[in-house]
Amino acid sequence: MRKITAILLVLMFVFPFTSCGDEKTEPLQKIEKQELINKSTSSDNKYTIKAYRNNGGATVDWAVLCTLTDNETKNTKNIYWQYHEKEATIEWIDNDTVKINNITLNLPDDTYDWRNN
Repeated sequence: MRKITAILLVLMFVFPFTSCGDEKTEPLQKIEKQELINKSTSSDNKYTIKAYRNNGGATVDWAVLCTLTDNETKNTKNIYWQYHEKEATIEWIDNDTVKINNITLNLPDDTYDWRNN
């Protein structure tokens, strides 16, 4: 009986302080967008990038999420996720290369996720 009580006490006090979901394993594509802060289209109109400011709440800093839309297929995916940022500067190098806040991505395949880089 004492073992069960001890286990229950440990679970009561330890479990609330553990995370059931680790944000570091959350796939980039599952991150939700929030406030639109910037939008830019490639010169050939093939791609559009939208940048969103995400507010993590009182205990988490701002983050920027950028999505890439292929204007021909209308497919959209998350391509950029950076923590400790509130703004997004989007600079097209050419029609398939973009620099977002000094991170260069070759489109449509490259992605940047601060948790992995």
